[in-house]
Amino acid sequence: VTLNNRGNSYENKRDDDRVIQEVNQTLKNNAAPAVAFYNRSAALFGTRDYAGAIEMAGQAIKLQPGNAEAFNQRCGARTMVGELEAAVEDCNEALRLKPDYADAYNNLGDLFQQQRKWPEALKAYRDSLAITERLAKANPGNARRQRDHAEQQPGGASRASDRCAADSGSHDVTSSAGTRAVAFHSRT
Repeated sequence: VTLNNRGNSYENKRDDDRVIQEVNQTLKNNAAPAVAFYNRSAALFGTRDYAGAIEMAGQAIKLQPGNAEAFNQRCGARTMVGELEAAVEDCNEALRLKPDYADAYNNLGDLFQQQRKWPEALKAYRDSLAITERLAKANPGNARRQRDHAEQQPGGASRASDRCAADSGSHDVTSSAGTRAVAFHSRT
C-alpha cells in the first residue's frame, strides 16, 4: 500500500514515469492490485500510451468490476484511440455504478462531441457542471480542486466546451460558482 501511495504522490507531481515505476513495484509485490492497475492505467494515459491504459484499466475492472473510476479511465483512453462505441459503454457503466460522477459525464460529453452529437454533448457537459456546482456549494475547497484537476486534463470540461462551441455555433457562459457551460445556437 505504501508503494502505491508513493506512486500517487508522484502522480500529483505529474511525474508519470516515476508513477509507472512505483506501480510496477506494487504489482510485483501483489499489493492492492486493482488500485495498482488503475493507477498504472492513469500513468500510462498521462504518457499517451492509450493502448496500455486500456489494458491496465481492463485488469482493474476484472479484479474489481464495481470500480467506476476504472471504467471511466478506460473510457477516456478508448476515446483517444477512436473506439467511441466501446468508450460510450464504459462511460455509461461508470455512471451506472456512480451516478454523480462528474468526470464520467465530462468524458461522455467529449465522446458525443467527437460524434458531432451536439445536444447530447451539451447535456453531458451540463450534467458534469451541475454535479461540480452542487459539490462546490457543499464543500467549496473540494469542488474547486476537482474543477481545477478536470481543466488540467487533455479533454477538460472548459476546453471541450470551447471546442464544442466553435464547432456548433454557440457561446460560453459561466455559472455563479465559476463553472462553465456552453449555450448552443442552431445554424441556419
